[in-house]
Amino acid sequence: MRLKSMFPLLPDMPAIYPVWENLVIQYRVSGKPAHDARLVAAMQVHGLTAILTFDKTGFSRYAGRCSRLSAPFSLPCGPIRG
Repeated sequence: MRLKSMFPLLPDMPAIYPVWENLVIQYRVSGKPAHDARLVAAMQVHGLTAILTFDKTGFSRYAGRCSRLSAPFSLPCGPIRG
């Protein structure tokens, strides 16, 4: 619960779909990578420029669309302690 209170939950909006569709067409995305494209589309609609992810490669194709991609590869995995 503490983690949820640290980050705002942004709404899913109809405006995300056309942005996602454009990304999928432009970058020729299909299959599971379409989920990453949806996140990038939501970021653009909500005016976000960075994403925190453990995915080393999934967002690399969108580097021109996002001004900063954060990948904390060295963070330990484990329970969040409050």
